[in-house]
Amino acid sequence: AELVLGGKQSNLGLGVRAYDLVTSVEPWPLKDFEVGWSAFLFHRDYRDYFSRRGASLFATLRVSPRFSATAEGRSERQGSVAARDPFTLFRGEDLWRDNPGITDGHYSVLTGSVRFDTRNDRSTPSAGLFLTGEWELGHGTEIDACRLPGLACGGFVPGALDAKLTYQRIFFDLRSY
Repeated sequence: AELVLGGKQSNLGLGVRAYDLVTSVEPWPLKDFEVGWSAFLFHRDYRDYFSRRGASLFATLRVSPRFSATAEGRSERQGSVAARDPFTLFRGEDLWRDNPGITDGHYSVLTGSVRFDTRNDRSTPSAGLFLTGEWELGHGTEIDACRLPGLACGGFVPGALDAKLTYQRIFFDLRSY
């Protein structure tokens, strides 16, 4: 849910989210439809997946239709997921590759992001700039890197639910058309 204060061109959005997702570790460079068709037709899986369940509060300042800045705080539980066996048109008798494990646990995350977009068309641009940047600070508790059998533990002791993990992540994407 989001409450928008202000006009169409410039406003402030205040919101809350609740979610329970199975999502990919990195959703790029392949698009969702490319990954889906590859799995459906050729029994090929090009992404690694994990589960996220939690809630967030966010505020977005939209200075203009071209520029926005967002601050978000999340509290979520992240966990490894086992490989599933979806239908595939060819090579259906083959086993799917094991989904790699992640560092399971409870995470408190602060994120700040900016977006600047001068593209002439969002779906098929031929001119303009697109810049997005994101900084993330996360603190994990109740870390258990070996919840699923056969996973590498990443330096953590299996079953050590008092382990902690702090990280930072920076992401930039700049495109010129």
